[in-house]
Amino acid sequence: MESRRDGQTLFGSTRPRRPASPRRTSRAAQPFGPSRRRSTVGRGQSELVGAVLILGMSLLVISTVVAIGGTQLVDQQADADLRSAETSFTNFASKAVLVAAGESDGRTVTLPRDNRADTAVDPDQGRLLIELRDETGTTVEKKLEDRSLGGITYQHGEDTVAYEGGGVWRMEDGRARMVSPPPIHYRGTTFTMPVPLIESGDASGGAARVSPAGPRERIYPDPTDEDRQNPLSNGTVHITVESDYYEAWGRFFESRTGGSVSYDHDDDSVTLRLATEDPDRQLRDAVTGTSPSRFEIRGAGGSSFTDSYNSSVGPYDDSQSGDGDISTTGTIELGGGAEVFGDVESGGSVDIGGGSTIFGNASYTDSLGLTGNAEVTGWTADNASVTPARPIDSLVDVERSSLADDNDNDDAEIIDESRFVDTTEESGTLILTEGRYSLDELNLDGRTLRIDVSDGDVRLGVNGDLALAGENVEVVGDGGDARLYVSRNVELTSGTAVEVEDDVSPRLWVYGTRDATVEVRSGSTFTGVIYAPTDSSGSGTVDINSATVKGSVVGGRTTLQAGGTVHFDTALAGTDPLHGADVPRVTFLHISGSPITVDRR
Repeated sequence: MESRRDGQTLFGSTRPRRPASPRRTSRAAQPFGPSRRRSTVGRGQSELVGAVLILGMSLLVISTVVAIGGTQLVDQQADADLRSAETSFTNFASKAVLVAAGESDGRTVTLPRDNRADTAVDPDQGRLLIELRDETGTTVEKKLEDRSLGGITYQHGEDTVAYEGGGVWRMEDGRARMVSPPPIHYRGTTFTMPVPLIESGDASGGAARVSPAGPRERIYPDPTDEDRQNPLSNGTVHITVESDYYEAWGRFFESRTGGSVSYDHDDDSVTLRLATEDPDRQLRDAVTGTSPSRFEIRGAGGSSFTDSYNSSVGPYDDSQSGDGDISTTGTIELGGGAEVFGDVESGGSVDIGGGSTIFGNASYTDSLGLTGNAEVTGWTADNASVTPARPIDSLVDVERSSLADDNDNDDAEIIDESRFVDTTEESGTLILTEGRYSLDELNLDGRTLRIDVSDGDVRLGVNGDLALAGENVEVVGDGGDARLYVSRNVELTSGTAVEVEDDVSPRLWVYGTRDATVEVRSGSTFTGVIYAPTDSSGSGTVDINSATVKGSVVGGRTTLQAGGTVHFDTALAGTDPLHGADVPRVTFLHISGSPITVDRR
């Protein structure tokens, strides 16, 4: 076989030769020209920019960390300064009380001092007012004390720590709290208040000396004044503190005495009220008004009246009678054909007009007025003696707190934490049986609540309003009673029915505070006892309008109108509405004031 020549195929044909490609010069052999220089410079610039960015970000991170850390350090330093001031003032308080009590001629103390805050003595800081008033709390019978407390304040920015009235107080983020208590004690029926009063001083931090600034003042009792002697009777004691820390003072009064405490936020003051007598609080009347304001019964738009029945005999329809008595601290006014089937007793006047009638006796303190065919079928006399029930705010608060802390909510399938379960979980009747419960509100959402006391008592704290509109509550069983402690208002409207089996009203008790608004309106009915007494410092009201109550109502300024009726259950007569619960009172009062001075050393 012949050999193939270049370009010749295996079968002898010839294929075109591919032209030779020019030889490539390797990159290493290429000359160093402008394009190469631009590439190298660009990469160098990128590296430089990246380094700058990394450096900038690092500096930003470092600056942020330093700033945050610096703020935290400042906050920590401020907190440490304030806590140190608390300790200094607490030590000061322990020595000042010894000087005030006469157990020392003077003590060396150390007040808080640093270059980040100011410490100053202010003899005009705070104010103390102590008064003896009448039983209603409206008339001042004797002013025992009215003067400045004096104090020392450590000011660190917007926050402060202060010594005032023997106690140490702190204001932080606009909220006052007590650091250490003043030397005030309440045991049994004895109230003791020895008050250190800072009268003068030039101390401004650091070493100082606390010394007596004068003789100890006996405010009460006063051996030289026969009108300032123990035991106390027939009145109330009012102790008012005006202070930047008044809210903390109030919480201290509430926890230490359990007495009646009211706040005046406009004047930055708090008042503790202690009664000298434990009044006869037995239920005797269909309606009791405890407010000095006018008590009104208006028949216009329907027949408004009071009468009675006896649930121990039978329900209202089977045991109706005419013992629907009314009593009130203030004046009572009847008009529009209103009727009272029972007696009326007023701590003010009794004004009757518009064809209204009292089918019983009328006693009063001021006057009796009869106009427009008004009539009193029994005797009339100016011999009224009305002793109002006292507010029970402390009792309501204690019971609600106790129920919130210790309850059977977890065992009740119809309660989810502090609310009734949603209608998607239970759309029918909600049933509560014997136990202790706490709710933020009574959210029935159109359902019926059945309280079954067959196996024992039901206790329920409501941390808000008891508000029902067209919903029903049933109390069944005879093995105990149900007691509801309500922090705010009681509002029953739009045909709501709160009923007790066979009209046995002693099985349901609803308790409220002095500021509670009680409304039973618009065709609603309630069977049981509503007990929410007020006084001159409270804003409580009762409005029964086109509605019916079976049992008894004790509340604030009261109005029955347009068919508002109350049927007193005489089975309640003589019953203690608080079932023996102790309400704070004072019989022995021991108050003294000890002026002291705090000077730099």
